[in-house]
Amino acid sequence: MKFCHKCLKDKSTGSFNKNKSTKDGLTYWCKKCRKKVHSDNQRKIKMAIEVLKTFEEEYPVEYKRVIEKINKRNTERNLE
Repeated sequence: MKFCHKCLKDKSTGSFNKNKSTKDGLTYWCKKCRKKVHSDNQRKIKMAIEVLKTFEEEYPVEYKRVIEKINKRNTERNLE
């Protein structure tokens, strides 16, 4: 038995993925919780991409400025 830190339930060790960096060799979250979080994150990323695409289509000049600003900031960060 192992405790899932996400759903706060005790589950069998077969419900957890392997993770060599932990003491017991298993992840902190059960497979079901990890799958739910992963799918939620994928959905959020997909929505953010759609918002950016519509912004790019509606405001091409502003979009170009925003991208240039982000690229400049990232270049400066990488130089440090």
